[in-house]
Amino acid sequence: MTDAITLALSRKIALTYAKEALKSGSIAELKAALSGLSAADGTMAELYRQQIRWTLNDKNKIHDKRIESNSRSSAACVADGIGYDFDIAEFGEVAFFRARRKGSIIEITINSAHPFGRQIVDSCRLSDPLLMALLASWAHYELDQSSVTRQAVVGEARADWGRILRRIVTASDGFAVNGAT
Repeated sequence: MTDAITLALSRKIALTYAKEALKSGSIAELKAALSGLSAADGTMAELYRQQIRWTLNDKNKIHDKRIESNSRSSAACVADGIGYDFDIAEFGEVAFFRARRKGSIIEITINSAHPFGRQIVDSCRLSDPLLMALLASWAHYELDQSSVTRQAVVGEARADWGRILRRIVTASDGFAVNGAT
């Protein structure tokens, strides 16, 4: 009887750890969870094993794309165990960019119809690490909201930010830093 309880408890721990690893997206945690699931059986264990394999595969694709990408219209990075895929496209929103979750990847699309998006295209600066970090952090924050309603509120703030950015970028007197012209 004690062996059955120990087995059930270890299975529950493995499933809980797998669920948390998928949530965090950390490659190290995903690999550890996959290893922990090797002894677990059942439908949930197999489901988590498959999801972890897909997630690790997606992260490897993003890593490979980041290494091979020399294109000015796309970039990718892996930060904090989460894959971010950047692209540029024209879309009919006032927002400077939009973010969507696709499996274990957060896709960030910069609006080429936005004045700042056009500047990024013209200057080939999509893979600027600071720009990528800024957009990735906002996208991660927006998509990690606890409810669809809360995500919509943050999405509206992103659109408002895009409107303000448009005004600053298109201002007739320009934008100067420390008196520079």
